[in-house]
Amino acid sequence: MGNVEPLPSPKPPLSPLQESRSAISLQTTAAAPSSSSVAAAAVPHGHESLSRYFDDPIQGEYDNDDLPPLYSEHAETDAADSAPVNPLIPRGGDQLVQPFGHDGGGTTAYYLDPRLDSDPSFLIDHIQRLAAVPPRPFVRLRGTHRERQRGRDKDRHGADQVVDFDIRIELTHLLYTDITRQQAWRGLVTAGNLEKVRRGTVFAERAPGFGGAAEEGVPGLEQWCHRFCASPAGLKCFTLERRVLGWDWDLLRRRLEALVRATNYRGHAVVSFPVRDARVDVYNDCRTNRWRLTGRIRFLFYATFLFLLTWPWLLLRTRRWETVAAEWHASQPTSVPGRRRYAAGMGEEQWYSLWATAIQRAMLERRDCELDRGDLERAQGETVMQVSNPKRVLAVSLANEANHLSRVIRDLSGSAPGPASTSLAGTTHHVAFETQYYKASVPVWLDLIASPAEWAESFLSDEASEVLAVLGGLVVVFALPAAGASGDELRLLIEHVGRVVNMGLGGWEWEGVRLAVGVGEDAADDWDELCAEAGLEFVQVGVGQQQQRGLNEFGERIGMARVKEALESNDWAQTDSPSLSDFGDFESGSDGHPEANNVDFDPETLDFGFDRADFEGLRRAIWSAGQRDSPAAETAGASTREAKADDVARDDDGASAEDTSLQGGPCVDEGDEAEVDGDDVLKLERMTRKLQAVRDAGAGMGEAQRKKMAARAVAEAMKEL
Repeated sequence: MGNVEPLPSPKPPLSPLQESRSAISLQTTAAAPSSSSVAAAAVPHGHESLSRYFDDPIQGEYDNDDLPPLYSEHAETDAADSAPVNPLIPRGGDQLVQPFGHDGGGTTAYYLDPRLDSDPSFLIDHIQRLAAVPPRPFVRLRGTHRERQRGRDKDRHGADQVVDFDIRIELTHLLYTDITRQQAWRGLVTAGNLEKVRRGTVFAERAPGFGGAAEEGVPGLEQWCHRFCASPAGLKCFTLERRVLGWDWDLLRRRLEALVRATNYRGHAVVSFPVRDARVDVYNDCRTNRWRLTGRIRFLFYATFLFLLTWPWLLLRTRRWETVAAEWHASQPTSVPGRRRYAAGMGEEQWYSLWATAIQRAMLERRDCELDRGDLERAQGETVMQVSNPKRVLAVSLANEANHLSRVIRDLSGSAPGPASTSLAGTTHHVAFETQYYKASVPVWLDLIASPAEWAESFLSDEASEVLAVLGGLVVVFALPAAGASGDELRLLIEHVGRVVNMGLGGWEWEGVRLAVGVGEDAADDWDELCAEAGLEFVQVGVGQQQQRGLNEFGERIGMARVKEALESNDWAQTDSPSLSDFGDFESGSDGHPEANNVDFDPETLDFGFDRADFEGLRRAIWSAGQRDSPAAETAGASTREAKADDVARDDDGASAEDTSLQGGPCVDEGDEAEVDGDDVLKLERMTRKLQAVRDAGAGMGEAQRKKMAARAVAEAMKEL
């Protein structure tokens, strides 16, 4: 028998890149070729008559039935379903033309092919395929600071930018409703007649006639592709823009900026949302466009400064079409106002809660990388500290408002407090707090106040010192009085609770949580100011909606969400010995190294988080106090000098008496001034400690509350001076 050539292996259909230009039809067809015709075309001539030979034709027919199925009949299907899905490669075929290049940041892809600027049908098909490729949004946090570098020349100094962390997280998966099937809410849109875009022009403009004729309508993708291919311009560019819609970037930016501030980072942090693959530029195929997109040629023009001549020429010479965009929706509005339906089922708040720990950990580790799911799993797998013997919370209210106190504790802990007797006074209720850092079951002591003055005196007595020592939080609950109603009893309650905070707990230097929860819907501006004067953070909660959620104009939580957030941010672990002040041993004087002590108390950098304008009134008060004290000092100095002069006048030597009187006076004045300066130093020391405590106490509060607390602290310091 002669050698029989083996059957040729099936080959996939050739892509347009492997065929000649003459073999590709640039006209759209009514129907795509069937798979059988493609398979027949794949078999070369001369092998059509080849088939399997059987000695027994009947047995051959049965053999076909008895043979096991080919693995390719099922394995290929199973492999296609179980294979990893790359959302950047859309189904339905690869791109017709490979990109000529990309920009440095991966934002724009450049295409050059003679078929794209000559055949509208080919360009339409190419744009539709590119529109199926999603944009790649990222979250990026970058922290930098500047370090002064001393050069070789001592008189010359420089500052270098140092990157502390650069973290990136991709959000592409949030654009898909089903990423395995690559289903998403996307669409291809064109610019309206009233939009100012480039319509085959150099500069952006509206449609001719300020919106175009009404009967013409808005041009679609086919019309813009035909106009681009028919344009006689020597340099032209057709742009496809990919947009990400339905995602609240401002909310996410505020959340991430607050996360950076929570780490006490003092550098310059920038939160940005870059989008890769956000733009496609299709240039007509010519030598000028190839040169402008070649990196080596561009570098040559930059090095020789020829770009100063070529850049204006290219800008005015190139006609651009920026009228087509692919919109990818991360969410869509629902029938309920204010609610949205997310494609991946995850909104901005859920995403932030999921990634906050991993982002904060990467910041503290000073990483420069792109976080993935492995970082997320490692952050979630960290052990959480269990606080065994936490501090206590004292929750109080007026005796006739026990129902509001019970509701707040119920909504905070999830269970209503059970009174030990007929009253809530003396009841202990446990509230469980669980964060990514610790777990604690905090005992809450409930107390009802019949007489605020007597209650304050009892807590300020020596017998109550042990009770105050174990407190980590103080919450006062009261009902907001209606408009026009008298609130004298409520004012007394807040004032006496403020006495306990300032005199018993240490005022601003106390590190515990101080909350005033006002239940009601009426205006609360006056009560907010009164609570700030007492050193309490005011939180308003509506009647019957203690689970109130939302954000204020500063992007901060309100209602019971803010109460829980403030309590969770506290350190509930008890220490055996009181912690030292941030000032160290400042009160005990210098330790022999004045240079080291002056570093922490540089008046140019010790701003405590307040604005410079807050200290302007304080500085004026100090100067005015010095001017008020100067007349008395001068009077005392003059009387002293007169007494000295009388004593010396009795001396026999007149000239000596005159010299003594002239020398004795200034000596006494200098002593008086020294005493005044010493008092000023003590006052400034107390003021410094108080402002430092105010800054630490307001670290976990909102922007509005911090400003009110700062104004209150400065007013107290001015009153003392």
